[in-house]
Amino acid sequence: VRSRLHVAGAMKLVVAATLGLGATFKFGLEGIPPAQNVTIGAKAFGSQNCPCIGFAGVDGTAMVRVGEHYVAYPGELGSRCAAWDDDQHPESCREGQMPGKGKGWCKQPWCYVDPRNCDLKVAPRLSEYVPTARYQNMPLFYSYATCGGEELQAKDAMQPGCECIGIENKAGSIKANLEGVPIRYPGEAGGSCKAWDLEQNPLCAVKGAKPSFCTQKWCYVDPCKCGVKAPPKEAVYFNATMRGKTVYYSYEACGSNDTFTLGYNKNACINAKDEKACGLLPKCAWSGSSCFGKELVVPELCSADQVYNGTKVEDLRSSSWSRPMLSLAAVLTLFC
Repeated sequence: VRSRLHVAGAMKLVVAATLGLGATFKFGLEGIPPAQNVTIGAKAFGSQNCPCIGFAGVDGTAMVRVGEHYVAYPGELGSRCAAWDDDQHPESCREGQMPGKGKGWCKQPWCYVDPRNCDLKVAPRLSEYVPTARYQNMPLFYSYATCGGEELQAKDAMQPGCECIGIENKAGSIKANLEGVPIRYPGEAGGSCKAWDLEQNPLCAVKGAKPSFCTQKWCYVDPCKCGVKAPPKEAVYFNATMRGKTVYYSYEACGSNDTFTLGYNKNACINAKDEKACGLLPKCAWSGSSCFGKELVVPELCSADQVYNGTKVEDLRSSSWSRPMLSLAAVLTLFC
């Protein structure tokens, strides 16, 4: 018995030393491919400021929703920091796919976290994998940052400095208007980066070749907090506002190319060729060289302390506002 205790004690020391060194292990479940790049050590269960949640070491499976299908992941999915998607995600993380096994967001470790107990520079994001699951009455959120990973997720990733502002996974529908034709979009439309037009816009519901914008991802953004190179455009499908400001959409925020605005949003501010034409559009203002949404030109509209009271743009604008708009980032630095 004593010899067994010595062996057990020695094993504990080895395990403790291994944990302290932050060694890398692979944990497997019978019939389920093991999660890749599992790190044991300081980051095993996330940052102290944003710890992982759930039960690690649980045997079994977790059925994950990917698109319209369900895929079996390890039962302890998300309970600790691991590259759970690597060689597991059926559409993106296997050999020959994009980004592919061992590449991009597939190789990044992540875990589920409680957003109410997560104090990181990069906020956790709502998970779509198990939409009905709850943790203390909250849907599941995940974080790469707490595991020391990079926010590369990228089927629906937003560009840094320009986050989507809609509500993800919102049930119901939104009544949109496309050149006088009513259309129904999902209630969550624009809440995350997705090709929202592909199945909803009648221009995309055609056989054969479709307009290029149909497959481009976009979302709604706050124009005062969007630092991508190309300026966001005013929402065309409905006249919604957020905190009193016009809602804008952006393809660039989702890493996509905007092939919609120039050809299919004729009344977009950016399409006005001169100051006179710009002045006829109620949501637009002339920057001195181009026409943009008012929020990008009039500082009062981006101020948290002031409310735009309907005063004409020409009366609000000082001479310093009339200079050419060199870049959206420069405008946001000055005005927001």
